[in-house]
Amino acid sequence: MPAKQTVSGVAATGAAMQGATVTLMDAAGKSASCPADATTGSFQCDVTGLTAPFVLAATGNVSDSQATLISLSATAGTQTINITPLTNAIAATIIGDNPTKLLADSSLLQSKVTSSAISTTVKAYSDALADLLSATGNTGVDLISGPLTAGAPGLDRLLDQVKINVLPDGGVQLSSVAGASSDTPVVLQLAPGVAPRPATRPACLALPRSAARR
Repeated sequence: MPAKQTVSGVAATGAAMQGATVTLMDAAGKSASCPADATTGSFQCDVTGLTAPFVLAATGNVSDSQATLISLSATAGTQTINITPLTNAIAATIIGDNPTKLLADSSLLQSKVTSSAISTTVKAYSDALADLLSATGNTGVDLISGPLTAGAPGLDRLLDQVKINVLPDGGVQLSSVAGASSDTPVVLQLAPGVAPRPATRPACLALPRSAARR
């Protein structure tokens, strides 16, 4: 028998995604149920014998309403893959459409989700969020697989400071929670399939100094 392989992570939006239901689908359309802790959002999927790439979905409470967030992996084997609004945005950019469409289309998963697409898109988002990553102690941290525990140092601090909205067509809006004002709620808007560019990174995606010192 092959050695057991698992994909584990945390479903979170800043706070843990409480009561989340997490599932994983592989390139052949096979699904795996991933038991999740109702309080912490941590989950684990048995992917033994499944074929990469994988799409993971967490459905649960986000801002007092039910929502589904997506995350992706292009590689097989035991690994950490978190599911957050940021991984949902990365998935939307990679496929250029609503990322939940991956759950019903394994051909889309096979054609769009590659190691190169993921690494390139993650780097683009990391560059765009460089100031926030620095201010929250996450410089160099992988936006998909980095340390994530609600209320602890790591990606949770970043998720607390950035608001991410994936539109129905796959477009993405990002704004800095600490720096946002009522007249400029969106500071970076991306068309479907368009990754952020460092040259156009808005300065207001940085924390004010008072917030950065907390």
